[in-house]
Amino acid sequence: MRRIIAALLLALCLSLLASSLTLACTSFIAGKKATADGSVISAHNEDLRADTCQRVEVFPGKTFKEGEVEYLGSGEALPWVKEKYKIIQFNSGFNPLDYNYDNPNCVNEFGVSSWDNAMTPRKELIEIESKNRNLVDSKELKRIPIERAKTAREAVQILGWLVDTFGMIRAGLCYGFADPNEGWIVEVTQGKHWVAQRVPDDMVVMRSNCYRIGEVDLTDTKNFLGSPDLIDYAVQQGWWDPDSGV
Repeated sequence: MRRIIAALLLALCLSLLASSLTLACTSFIAGKKATADGSVISAHNEDLRADTCQRVEVFPGKTFKEGEVEYLGSGEALPWVKEKYKIIQFNSGFNPLDYNYDNPNCVNEFGVSSWDNAMTPRKELIEIESKNRNLVDSKELKRIPIERAKTAREAVQILGWLVDTFGMIRAGLCYGFADPNEGWIVEVTQGKHWVAQRVPDDMVVMRSNCYRIGEVDLTDTKNFLGSPDLIDYAVQQGWWDPDSGV
């Protein structure tokens, strides 16, 4: 866990050097066979304005009574869990006194971490964003899985459940989840559509602000996870022809 926290702190410091003209993000996950000591390393750089305030906060874990639930910002109830875990949250914002930070990245007591990058989706998805106000925002998709997961895979599954159940408010985002054993990249589009790919142990995957997951095999659940209608959605939108494979 210390290595993951160190990597996130390094990315946090690097973000202070970002150009005031740049509003983007860069992230990477290195598999355990691609590092000198066998660590999984996940790092994220907030390429925001030079005057961006960064703040680190620690939130204790909590045990819930039977039937006691938490709620999304929209007011929708989350499934009951017995407990949520201690997390460290890395906040980004333009006002150091504003506690409504827009972009918290997190790591929990089991070393499960999260980050996200804004994506540039298809034009039609951007147009839909202003018309559809769905229920889950980026902060919740990064923080809720980290509060409830002991592994990166569990975090991906929790994010997927949130998207499948409520839908995402943004036009497009990419998420990274990592733990001491493995890392995952998750791509989400506006509404209820997502896909996740496991980072190979012997590779380093770098992501910035464009979608990169290509061929997907949802029957290979060791390496891929996704919304059940992923292929049908792509066909309906005219983005993939199952007959030609393009």
